[in-house]
Amino acid sequence: MKKLNKEQQQAIAVDEQIVLVKSAVGSGKTTVLTHKICQLCEDGVDPGSIVVLTFTRRAANEIHRRLSQFVVHSQSLEYCGTFHSVANRLLRDYFDISVLGFSRDFSIIEDRQRSEILEELCFDHNIRISKRELRNFPGNQSSDKTKLLQEEYATYKKRNNIVDFDDLMIYLNELLALQPAKFSWIIVDEFQDCDEIQSQILNKFVDHGAQLFAVGDPYQTIYHWRGSNPVIFEDFANLSGAYTTELSLNYRSSANIVEAAKELFAPHNKVRAYREPGTPVTIKKHLDAFHEATYLAFLIKSLAAQEIDYNQIAILYRRQVQREEIVKVFQQHDIPFVIQRQVQLSSIAVLDWLYNLFVLCLNRKNLFAKRMVFSHRKYGAKKEKRAFLKEKIANFSEFAQQYVDEDDIWDYFALHKFLSPTSASFEKDQQLVLTFLREILPDKSRDDFYHVLRQNILCRDYNLETVVDKVDGCRSDGVQLMTLHSSKGLEFSHVFIVGANAGNIPLQRQNLEEEKRLFYVGLTRAKEYVEISYTNSTQLYGATKDPSAFLEELNPSCVHWEETDDTQTDLKELTNMVKESRLQNQTSQREAFHEKYGTGMVVAEDENSFMVDFPGYGEKSFSKVFCPLKFKETDEN
Repeated sequence: MKKLNKEQQQAIAVDEQIVLVKSAVGSGKTTVLTHKICQLCEDGVDPGSIVVLTFTRRAANEIHRRLSQFVVHSQSLEYCGTFHSVANRLLRDYFDISVLGFSRDFSIIEDRQRSEILEELCFDHNIRISKRELRNFPGNQSSDKTKLLQEEYATYKKRNNIVDFDDLMIYLNELLALQPAKFSWIIVDEFQDCDEIQSQILNKFVDHGAQLFAVGDPYQTIYHWRGSNPVIFEDFANLSGAYTTELSLNYRSSANIVEAAKELFAPHNKVRAYREPGTPVTIKKHLDAFHEATYLAFLIKSLAAQEIDYNQIAILYRRQVQREEIVKVFQQHDIPFVIQRQVQLSSIAVLDWLYNLFVLCLNRKNLFAKRMVFSHRKYGAKKEKRAFLKEKIANFSEFAQQYVDEDDIWDYFALHKFLSPTSASFEKDQQLVLTFLREILPDKSRDDFYHVLRQNILCRDYNLETVVDKVDGCRSDGVQLMTLHSSKGLEFSHVFIVGANAGNIPLQRQNLEEEKRLFYVGLTRAKEYVEISYTNSTQLYGATKDPSAFLEELNPSCVHWEETDDTQTDLKELTNMVKESRLQNQTSQREAFHEKYGTGMVVAEDENSFMVDFPGYGEKSFSKVFCPLKFKETDEN
């Protein structure tokens, strides 16, 4: 507690049934949240009676990591995870879900599987509904055909003991109204992202006697499309009489970044900077997306030469399509990169089939899983394999009551037969299966495989992105490429926001205030340096060549506008300019000294960077913005 500032200490010490903490960006909300949990445990609160709710697995893992450094071991928090993962566990282990027509070994279907089931039900029951209505189902529709589809879908789910992700919230909310929940504390991260049903769930926990401690930042509300509410702090406090306090001191970003971004919501945003001014936010104009990417490639190489880790550099964009040009250019320049992505199980056919095989082993009455396993067009069990697989499924519980490894499972099901060794995809399918099995398998010190499989498979407690990245050979130490939405909750030394053209930032026909909050989130990921760029020519639908109006709203005293000269320069000209510069410098060069590489010769220079040749190290590029070189003029004539 001594290391916390007064605002943080006050937030933790408040003794009210409901405490809402408005936490400015970079103000240490995760620190406050974890210290609150530790304080409760030190005061004698049973960790098993504390529910910790987050919105991402990454946030939950970070909380576990930090708590493991304290006396309180994170494993003692039985219910700590995302809203959906905790709801999943509560529905299986705490509440009696049978009153809703399901057993505790229900399985969860993804959006794609849900769509397939709805289409099948429409066909079977002659329900004529448009694709748009089906995509938004159930939405706010109340027509007879929609009601019929809802009834048939509910019956299908109960018959097959399956639920979708929306059901996890809906059923938890319903059971909280029917059955007691004896928890002492509910801790919520990113409170501003709660939708209406999640707010109802929190209220019901409080009605059952729990105390609520929630932290979040209303200026980071960027999921309005899925029900989050930028004024949830005010609405929730008005309804519940909650005590509200604030954290205003930003420890993450340099003062120029904080003050530039703060102006977007002046005068209401009260965030304050703790750190020194640092470098102003830079705004650049480029000819097009190719020149923008090429410029970034050279700049990032110069940053790497200054020993700035690639994974501390992030390039943020509004649309996924913007990534394509960056990836091409980075591949040409051998710059490592990591694409932040979300992978759905249903998009990987072999793992989708394997998952349903495990579901069927755990619940042989699941007709949906049975159809997926036996009738899959590529991996399904044909007649000669059907009897073999049925026997293995029937005896699985006995086999799994022990420690097994991935090879044991591969051999038990004779998976090579189902993956077809002669197929072109066999090698990658095999890698995916074995890597997935390693992801879900327990250590020898943990419970038997059957128990852990029930936990990991039915609760979907695994990281699919890690599996795919390992198989694809993706590096973890490259430049981070991601959308502005995906950047939420992360921080980097250097952040580059690309394509800041009007019509792209903000995106056309989107909520203007939410787009501004999204831009604010991107800006405030940076600790040391932010550069925003837009292009004179753009192929993005709806975008114009004008800079985003948001750029004019930044604090002008903290922003430096630069206009590059590449509007008249193509790549060939750029290459020729570098060659000519090298020739000119062969007769009159400057020595440059670098602490790591020693003394070298400047062989090229333009308005943005120096190229220096160091004996034994080769040529290194350095940005003039971040230049660690010391120069000495020489004359070789």
